[in-house]
Amino acid sequence: MIVYDPRFLDHVASPFHVERPDRLRSIVERLEKEGLWRDVVRPSTAAVADLRRVHRDTYVELLQHLGEGSVDPETAVHPETFEIATRAVGAVLDATRAAVRDGRAAVALVRPPGHHAGPDYGGGFWYLNNVSGAGGDRACE
Repeated sequence: MIVYDPRFLDHVASPFHVERPDRLRSIVERLEKEGLWRDVVRPSTAAVADLRRVHRDTYVELLQHLGEGSVDPETAVHPETFEIATRAVGAVLDATRAAVRDGRAAVALVRPPGHHAGPDYGGGFWYLNNVSGAGGDRACE
């Protein structure tokens, strides 16, 4: 099972940033070329309650309402950033739940990445920690 949404390609921190849509686009193209692009499902969007299992309320609210700005010099936020980042968290949660519930291999192909985001900070192009969120005690409900 592959959890993916084309909206992940819409997030662009800046055109010259190292983490850009081409990284994920090339993975999808290769999987298609190899005939492995099957059993693809669209992710749900993580609930704010899911985000709060990892992040402090003040940080979630900052990302949710910032609009246009940045959380540090290399981490730009645009009006669609929060929605796309919560979808990335939802994809990781969906893949984790399917793997545990159904015993099937699952991968979430997401961006923006989030694995270095902390309880009250993003940075380095990470916004919401999708990996820590999947390891919580409610991840497999």
